Amino acid sequence: MDSISNKLQSRLRRQAQQLQGILSALKSALPAECQPHLEVGGIRDNQLVILTDSTVWQTRLRMYSQSMLESVQQHTELRPSRLIIKVSPPRRPPAEEHHPRRFISQKNADIIEKTAQGISDPELRKALEKLAKHTK
Repeated sequence: MDSISNKLQSRLRRQAQQLQGILSALKSALPAECQPHLEVGGIRDNQLVILTDSTVWQTRLRMYSQSMLESVQQHTELRPSRLIIKVSPPRRPPAEEHHPRRFISQKNADIIEKTAQGISDPELRKALEKLAKHTK
């Protein structure tokens, strides 16, 4: 089992190094302002898939597609026949929503409490009593 794990780790390391080499070759063919907007998406059917974060950068990168393709062919073992540029928005963790705690006045809490006392449904009564406790 350990041998399989070592082989898998070795293969993943080689793939990561290959992708890093491709990325370096791509970036060397681009002006500095374009470089942060580029990721290697993968290699499929002898086509190199490039990812960018917006359609604006997709258009800019298309202008450099031939020089990027030539750079990859010169600096790596890969010989892609075509470059495909796709838009993939950046992956960011969802922002936590912060909802400030809201309070009700003591007067409203008293009204809700009195209303709860007249409710026969136990779940609704419990919910109203809980709501009545949201005073400052």
